Amino acid sequence: MRKILACLSVVMVCFTGLFTVLRQLYDEQVYYNSIEETTMSEKIYPSETGLSLQEVLPQLEAISDSYGVTIVRTDENVIEEDKVITYKAGIYTDTYLSMWNLDLIQGTTGNVDDVYVASYDTGDEEQKGTLRNVFGNTNLIVETLSSYSEGKDLSADGVYTLSFDNGNREAILNELSSVFGIPVEEMTKPSYVKSIAEPPYVLLIAGFIGIALVFVMVSALYPYIIMKEIGVYRLLGWDRISIWHKLNAGILLVQLSFAFFVGIMLKLLFPELPLSFFFAYAGMQLMVILGTMLLSSAGMTVIRHNRIADILHGNIHGKAAGAICYVVKCAVFIALLFTLPGLSDNIHRSGSYMQAISSFEEVKSDLTMTNYTFTDAQFSAYMSGSDEFTDQTGMMFKELESTADAEFSIIQQVDDEYLSFYERWSGIPYQPIQQEKTVIQCNENYLEDYTSWFDEDVHSYFAGSDLVYLVPESIAEQSEGVVGSLWYLFDADKPEDWTYRIVIYPDNREQIFLPDRSSIDAGNLYAENPVFVCLHDRYMEDKYGFIAQSAVNNPIRIADTTDNRAAIQQAIINAGLEDNQIVFDSAYEEGFKEYFDNLRSSVILMGGIVAVIMFVSILSSWYIIRLLLIVKKKEIVVKKLIGFRWIDRYARQLFFFVFIYLIGFIRMIIGTDMSGTVLYVFVIAIDLLVFAMTLIKQEKHSVVQVLKGEGMA
Repeated sequence: MRKILACLSVVMVCFTGLFTVLRQLYDEQVYYNSIEETTMSEKIYPSETGLSLQEVLPQLEAISDSYGVTIVRTDENVIEEDKVITYKAGIYTDTYLSMWNLDLIQGTTGNVDDVYVASYDTGDEEQKGTLRNVFGNTNLIVETLSSYSEGKDLSADGVYTLSFDNGNREAILNELSSVFGIPVEEMTKPSYVKSIAEPPYVLLIAGFIGIALVFVMVSALYPYIIMKEIGVYRLLGWDRISIWHKLNAGILLVQLSFAFFVGIMLKLLFPELPLSFFFAYAGMQLMVILGTMLLSSAGMTVIRHNRIADILHGNIHGKAAGAICYVVKCAVFIALLFTLPGLSDNIHRSGSYMQAISSFEEVKSDLTMTNYTFTDAQFSAYMSGSDEFTDQTGMMFKELESTADAEFSIIQQVDDEYLSFYERWSGIPYQPIQQEKTVIQCNENYLEDYTSWFDEDVHSYFAGSDLVYLVPESIAEQSEGVVGSLWYLFDADKPEDWTYRIVIYPDNREQIFLPDRSSIDAGNLYAENPVFVCLHDRYMEDKYGFIAQSAVNNPIRIADTTDNRAAIQQAIINAGLEDNQIVFDSAYEEGFKEYFDNLRSSVILMGGIVAVIMFVSILSSWYIIRLLLIVKKKEIVVKKLIGFRWIDRYARQLFFFVFIYLIGFIRMIIGTDMSGTVLYVFVIAIDLLVFAMTLIKQEKHSVVQVLKGEGMA
């Protein structure tokens, strides 16, 4: 038992050290990402300016001098000499340099005209100082904007951080708006937001708390395991402090030594760790060691509460230790009730996603538009109120419909709440449809895949001026209400000449896979008997704006063949989009794969937390039985020998366990789905199995001891 305590204390030291290291790593990433920011900073995001950095540099320097504003440009992922480098290049003011919190391990920042510091030795004689780079995972260079742009053909587009007096904000932004030729509102709108993933602190904390709870229970049980040894020490006249020192000094020494050893190893592995890290590390380790001392001291109160004769004869009082184990048992089950629904939800979602991944195997090679850029002319047209890019992508798609059999589909989920919200717009009262219905707006190529569903030739649905709705027989009676509530899907204002035709088709059991992000998030991976909206040319033009969406929601699907790839390149050229760097690739590889990977990580995280809780719960059951059979060995053995049933011998313990189980079961039934309840029953089954096995084994051992005359003096 002493070795177990020592091992648990070492594990807690390791958890504490790992937590401190990960926190330092995260803090360093945040620091490098925002190193140029002060309390008065703001970012701007000029894009599609058509200007070079050298063109705007004199104007930026003039604005900096006039308003006393520091302007720092950030360029990430610059590849130089097999290194990925982030540049922070700026026009600096004297007041800004005095406020800048640069953590240099050597050298200086220089002055406003020759700032050049880096997180590594660049080998450049102009480098003035070196930034602390503890883990060596960031290559950062900070220099002046003039030196950075010299001899380089760089665009003025990018991310700039302004540090200024708030009183001049409007004037500075207006000046910069004139320089870049972009309205202030557009210039201050981020094109993307960079996020830094935090380490899995929740799992670390859960693991540490789990180990700590086990340590608490072992500490409570420890004095009872060595009770005779304690009795001998007391018989020899040792005082309580001497006994405590004899029994616990070795454990504390191991813990303290290992904490010191880990600290030394961290310094050797990461020599640039700051002094503040070691203060934080020492503080956390000190808390762990003090907690260990407190627990061991509390456990030793048994020395005072039990007489020497009782100790030697095995008549031991264990209410305090038993209470600790019961409290831990109750605490972990409460934690389990809070975490199981989350795990159940993630498992349910991951099950659906695994099904989606399986379906993606058939279509993951299908191509969609995954990336593009604007040209200057297109952006200027957009700023003036027209949308040349949408018109051109529409031309491209129209050609691909005939040359590459391009499919087009927009998927939406419609229910009564959705219809009632738009009732006042349509002017036609909707009729309840009782269940959520999938609406698929599609082109002719898409619908050809389902020709067998319909009595007419699918090409007839795209002829004429009427907009054709294909409605399943199951909601035929509500078809007018459904269609009347869906007109707004095609225009902000209801067209005066809007005419439509409803075609009822027979219900069937065939399901359609819906490979878009919204359907997967909602758990609607497959549609049965959807409403099809047949988009002929007149209405298709209103949908071309959807082509610029991200890969996970892009409506285009084209089979990946050599001929189709050639057709795509030709359509891009014919539409005048050759300068837009348009990329057609797999929607699965470009968006969904990462999405599924993130979900898998979430399931593993929740599963890890539940596993820790289950581990502590099972151990608490084991310790409760072990303690019971130590403290009440005589009573239980006598009851067994004279014929008491096991349910009578352990009635109190069973009552407590069943009470916890029933409360949790009620919570699971009310607060989660069936899979959560099944998980809970599984946890209870394991807990009861450990309870029964421990009971049988320990009780048999106690009977053998008593029959041999041990502990029955």
